[in-house]
Amino acid sequence: MRQAANASRTVDILKWMLGSGILIAVLASFYVLDAAFPVRVAVLGVGFCAALAVVAMTQKGKAILVFFKEARQELRKIVWPSKQETMSATLMVGVMVVAMGLFLWLVDSVLLKIVAWLTGGL
Repeated sequence: MRQAANASRTVDILKWMLGSGILIAVLASFYVLDAAFPVRVAVLGVGFCAALAVVAMTQKGKAILVFFKEARQELRKIVWPSKQETMSATLMVGVMVVAMGLFLWLVDSVLLKIVAWLTGGL
């Protein structure tokens, strides 16, 4: 049992190394290739996808894919507010920001007058 786990871990490490090697090779080829920019970008995209495909076959890669699949399912459950709800909430936030700004300005002004009176200034 332990040997199987070690073998699986070794295979995963080799897959990570292969994926990293592909990515490094593709990045190097982007700068070394003497081709048109769109061709270099296409090579970069294909190589990046190939590296991701290799890494996706590891245990961590599979776990990441499951995470993104579940996250997408959760996003589909969200009930987004209507335009009217969004506008009214935005208006309320704006009103509260202005009200708090005025309140803090008033408190600051009063405290400034008190400090000035106590220190003999103004």
